[in-house]
Amino acid sequence: SPEWLAKYPDVAAMYPQTKAVFVVPSASLGFSVIVFCCTCVGAMLILVLRRRRIGGELGGSARSKYACAVTFLLYWLGYIGLVSWRALRLGKTTWEEDAVVLGGVFVVELVATAVAVALILNEGGPTRDMDVKDASMEDAGAPKAGVLRASSTTSLASRLSVPSEPRPKIVAASPS
Repeated sequence: SPEWLAKYPDVAAMYPQTKAVFVVPSASLGFSVIVFCCTCVGAMLILVLRRRRIGGELGGSARSKYACAVTFLLYWLGYIGLVSWRALRLGKTTWEEDAVVLGGVFVVELVATAVAVALILNEGGPTRDMDVKDASMEDAGAPKAGVLRASSTTSLASRLSVPSEPRPKIVAASPS
């Protein structure tokens, strides 16, 4: 079409005998990759923090789960919005527009991340509750020994360690 020829004259010159060529401009590809990497780093930091603090990616209180879900949703919407804005407005923006759009999305993402991180840090971590041994407490609905329960007083290493019996000593027989 004449519109296509006017929009992509360099591609039309490269393929004069072809009537249809699919053109994808790569001018905003670098920006897209940078935004994607930033959102991935934020999401991975939240997932690692959840694993270390709560004991897994899916556990914890409803508040921290919803905060993380909303944060991940905002990461996705921010990525789609920024990349679409950049692709549609490439070469037409002023530095003021760039600063307002990028700064606004950054502030929204930062606030959502801070809320999610604060709620995760407010959670305890899984520990083995070995103090509850009284049968009367177990009958009353208290957690039994060995049940995971939240506590922020133990380290990750002690939470993940499993007690084991000492290994038997192996003695090699000498040839006689």
